[in-house]
Amino acid sequence: MATSFLGSLPEYLRGRVAISALVGSLLIPVSTTTLRGLHHLVSCVDEIEQVFAVTAIDAKRAIVTGSSVVVREPPTGDCASVDMSMRVRPDGKGFILIKMPVVNETDRAWSTSVILQLDSLKTSVLIGRIPAGQTATREVRVRLTRDLKNITGTLVVGP
Repeated sequence: MATSFLGSLPEYLRGRVAISALVGSLLIPVSTTTLRGLHHLVSCVDEIEQVFAVTAIDAKRAIVTGSSVVVREPPTGDCASVDMSMRVRPDGKGFILIKMPVVNETDRAWSTSVILQLDSLKTSVLIGRIPAGQTATREVRVRLTRDLKNITGTLVVGP
């Protein structure tokens, strides 16, 4: 009489093998999708067109400048109708204020986040779910340091 693989294992190992198989099967959807925004599944990623340069005058004051440079074709699909126009300004109290309004001009709701890049440091900022035809805004404060030179962001859009 032939025995199954699980039948040939000691009883204490059978449960562990079954749990491992269950966890492995639940991880398949996660391993086949992009979780770049870390807050939601990602449908498209769109770099902002503007890089902001920060020049610290002292510990409390800075000059923020920005310029637009078009380096590629405009986005198509979902990214073409979900747009972010990031604004950066010093507050005069030792912080840089970064305002990220995201406009959803599509006919369905989207979850959005921004990968904010402060020189070489990247962090993900959740904007949240934006209903069709609505705008959501998130503002963050970043402490001004003499090392901070460039600020940019990437809009991450998903269902």
